[in-house]
Amino acid sequence: MKNYYLLGEHLGHSFSAEIHNRLFRAQKTDAQYSLLELPENRIKEKLEQLKNQGGANVTIPYKQTAALYMDELLGDAQATGCVNTIIPKNGRLIGENTDGEGFMRALAGWTGSLKGQKALILGAGGAAHVIAYRLALAGARVHIWARRGAQAMALAEQINRFAPGGAQSSAPAGKWYLAVNATPAGMGNLKDLSPIPENTAFECEYAFDCIYNPSKTLFLRQAEEKGAQIQNGLAMLWHQAIKSQELWGNHFDDDILNRVLNEVKQL
Repeated sequence: MKNYYLLGEHLGHSFSAEIHNRLFRAQKTDAQYSLLELPENRIKEKLEQLKNQGGANVTIPYKQTAALYMDELLGDAQATGCVNTIIPKNGRLIGENTDGEGFMRALAGWTGSLKGQKALILGAGGAAHVIAYRLALAGARVHIWARRGAQAMALAEQINRFAPGGAQSSAPAGKWYLAVNATPAGMGNLKDLSPIPENTAFECEYAFDCIYNPSKTLFLRQAEEKGAQIQNGLAMLWHQAIKSQELWGNHFDDDILNRVLNEVKQL
């Protein structure tokens, strides 16, 4: 049996095992996907063990930490220094990031063209890095806000190395075409919080939350009340999961993908 894992700190909210194990069962693949909560001081040890496993995903707050221990970084992981997918190969660990592709696929057909549009990213962690990178490449005018302003400024500088003038740090007040919550505010112990500071004059046409459990966060409710179209992170999770499976060398028939997707939507 091949073993796959999700590595993170708090994983009680995660649907990842449901998605991957349903795919494995539907295609009668001898594999198991498990959630593994770890303190940071055990990450290096577990990554070494992964060299003999099927693969792994990485989530909050270890995407940047994991990148430090990869033997090779590909694509979005190389550009952003954040890993969410680990591919063991010939005793080496290869890191990639499928969050950006999952995010852009979730937006496809929902928003219009992003070229020249103002996009606000709330947060400056691992998900924010790759989302900012992908939005800047799509031609959006990326603005980043984080409670720690230095992190927002550092992320904007990093993005500008790939898309000169494409990103800057900003306050969340104003009118935005797209606003993205890439913080944990809204889930778990933070479920009653919004990433938007109180009494902020904030509006957007489209509001996207990387959180999918709960399905409608306070951030999405606030945006919807002001007329925004809203989407949670379930489609992003699905698309990044399928891309991770492809990187691990696993491919599924379309009928299986459609069936499992319909099951996941009912979770």
